[in-house]
Amino acid sequence: VWLRAWRAWHCAADADLPRRWAGWWASDDRAQVGAKPPPLPWSLKCTGVAAASGSVAVDARQAAPAPASAQPAAAAPSSPPAAFALCISGQPRGARPALLYRSVCAASLAQHQVGDAVDAFLFAFLSTTRCGGCWDASCWDRGLGPCVRHRQGRPDDALSPEGREALTQEWRSHLEAAVAMCPGSRFGGVGAAEDWEFDQWDVGDKYYRPREAGLTQNHYPIQLWGVQRCFRLVEEIEQQRGSRYEAVMRARLDAFWFAPLPVLRPLLSRQAVLVRAAADAEYRVPSDQFAFVPRSFAEVYFVQWLEDLANETFVGRVFGRVQERWNKYIGAEGALMLAFEEHDVPYSRHPFPFSVFRPAARCFNLGQPPGSREGCGRAIAGLQGGGHEAALQRCMRHTCCSSYGQCQDGGDHPFACRCKPLPDAADFDFGAWLLAATAADM
Repeated sequence: VWLRAWRAWHCAADADLPRRWAGWWASDDRAQVGAKPPPLPWSLKCTGVAAASGSVAVDARQAAPAPASAQPAAAAPSSPPAAFALCISGQPRGARPALLYRSVCAASLAQHQVGDAVDAFLFAFLSTTRCGGCWDASCWDRGLGPCVRHRQGRPDDALSPEGREALTQEWRSHLEAAVAMCPGSRFGGVGAAEDWEFDQWDVGDKYYRPREAGLTQNHYPIQLWGVQRCFRLVEEIEQQRGSRYEAVMRARLDAFWFAPLPVLRPLLSRQAVLVRAAADAEYRVPSDQFAFVPRSFAEVYFVQWLEDLANETFVGRVFGRVQERWNKYIGAEGALMLAFEEHDVPYSRHPFPFSVFRPAARCFNLGQPPGSREGCGRAIAGLQGGGHEAALQRCMRHTCCSSYGQCQDGGDHPFACRCKPLPDAADFDFGAWLLAATAADM
């Protein structure tokens, strides 16, 4: 297993390694005399890595028993169904596949060590030129440009069916590569959409009931729509295999993990949704960026979090709390907190070592306040030993406080961010996790 995983990591990294190797060689003195760079010493034949990875890249459908009507009486699955599902959703925004690889490995490696498995699912928004869900045409989304809501019909600049299929297959191949290199992970499913699909008046408009009632609301409902669509992929697999997962994790596509997750099974005993405190808000507000959700609470987290926004009764009940707590502003994190309260879902803070990553500037985004030290401290809480200090310094050194992902030096003020772009090589340093997690298999 460790050898297959290590080889898959090399193959995934190989697309970028030649460029970096040539760049290093060009900066060396030997390039001055016209010497050509030697071939990469670790170059591998990477064709068919996923297929050659054996049981590492198992499709969730292969691990699940078929319905009784379609299955011989003596048939049995080749391996037990995965206990956990990982739902990754978001807009790529130029993110390299390495972020996806990190997320899958972070979720699965510790589970592999105790004989559990994680089915990985991905729902990607393929649009790159507009921000979906914006209420009017004046708001900007992370520097991509002004929004234009296409409230009826398919816009002229939508992807062609062929282009959409090609992009969907591209991300499918990325997820297949991730499960090939990450022991303990299996392929769950891939879905995709374009922003304009949510922007249709009969789809997205109903989730702005808080705004219509006089509260302030930005365009996060499209994010929650992607979260819900990813969960529908999970439900499809549950129906096919005839059993539910014990818990479903939600993660963003632009998350950068500083360390793997712990063994998940003991977390079930908490009997609560486990979230991190929001990096740039008061501790009692749950972060909307990641969650470990026991299956009995999944309907509230993955469905009602969004659907409550379309419920006038819900909006009326929470109006006073929104006004008192957040001066009439209901954001994604506040909406999540209210959904937990209204549906009697217990939630608890738990340290999860990751941060949101802005690929364009290659920096972490924490928001401001509380500043990079406090925000990074929250992001990596729970890490022990030397790994904690290394992750803290990395986070602080490469943190931008601008929501647009601009990398700028804010000076020495305690609430400022001093940002330097994260080196490209850091994308693949999770190879060390593979060796550490699979040492017992050697």
